[in-house]
Amino acid sequence: MRHPIRPASLALAALLLSACASFRFESQAITLRPDPESDALIVEVLYRGVHASSDREDAAAKGAETIARLAAGRRHFIVFDWFFELDLDALEPPADVTELERRALAFITGITVERSGLFVDEHDRLGAYQRFRIANFSAGLELANDAHTRLVLDLAAQGEQHPDVDDRTWELWQQRANAGGRWFVLDGDTIEYRAPLTSRALARLLEAAVRECLEEPDGASLFVGLLDALTEIAVDGELAVFRFEPGPDGRIHLDLERPKWIYSPELRVALEQGREAIDRLESADVRARLRRD
Repeated sequence: MRHPIRPASLALAALLLSACASFRFESQAITLRPDPESDALIVEVLYRGVHASSDREDAAAKGAETIARLAAGRRHFIVFDWFFELDLDALEPPADVTELERRALAFITGITVERSGLFVDEHDRLGAYQRFRIANFSAGLELANDAHTRLVLDLAAQGEQHPDVDDRTWELWQQRANAGGRWFVLDGDTIEYRAPLTSRALARLLEAAVRECLEEPDGASLFVGLLDALTEIAVDGELAVFRFEPGPDGRIHLDLERPKWIYSPELRVALEQGREAIDRLESADVRARLRRD
C-alpha cells in the first residue's frame, strides 16, 4: 500500500504512518550513534519476540510478508507501535509538494539499510534486526527544526495553542518560532531538544506523563524508555534543554517493553513455510552482527 505525504508541518514526523502495526514484538532495543565527522546517524533496531499483529486468520501471513521484506533490506521499520511505523519505500508524493516536503523527500533518499536479518534467540523466539545509516544528519535536524517551527506558526495563525503548555510558554514558543530559533541541536555527539518552558509548564508536563503512565501501561513503557535515554534536563530561566548523551559505547540507548504483547509462534511458522533464512543467534551475537563494520 502506498501513502501520500502528510501536511508540511508534519512532513518529517509523519510521512508514511500506517493505520495498524504490520507485526508486533515483546520488546525493542534502539540505539543511536551520531557520527559528526561524516554527518551521519547510525540507527540500530532490534525486535525481540516478533509475532503477528492480531489473531486474525491472515495476520501471520501478512506479517511474514512484511518481516521478510524488512529482513531483505526494505526501509520499513516500527518504533514502539503502529503510530511510528514507516515504510520509506512506499512513498508516493503528491503532485503539489511544498518546499518543506520537497526537502523531506530529498533527505529520505539518504537513508539506507546497511544490515538486516532474522534470527531465533536463546528463548526460541523470533527476532529481527536492522541497521540504518542516515546521511546528512545535520540537514535532517534542520528539517525537524523547520517542521517544528511551521507547526507552531500554523497553530498560532489559526488562533490555537499547543494543548500541553501554559500561556507564557506558548508566547515564548511563538517568539522562538518567529525568530527562527532551533529546537533540535547536535552538540558534539549529544542530541538536544531545546524549548522555552516555564517551571510551571514543566511541572504540568511531568504530572501529565506520570498520570498517563498510571492509567496506561503501554504509555508507561514508552515514557520509561525515553527517561532511560534522557541523561539530563537543564533549565536556564525559561529555557529547558533535554539532553540525550551517548553512553560509554558511543550510543544512545532506547529500550522499549510491550507488556501486553505476548509472543506466539505463528508468524515464525509462516516464515519457515516460505523458506525464509532464519539464523539461530543469542542476543550478544545479534548485537555483534549489527555493529560489525
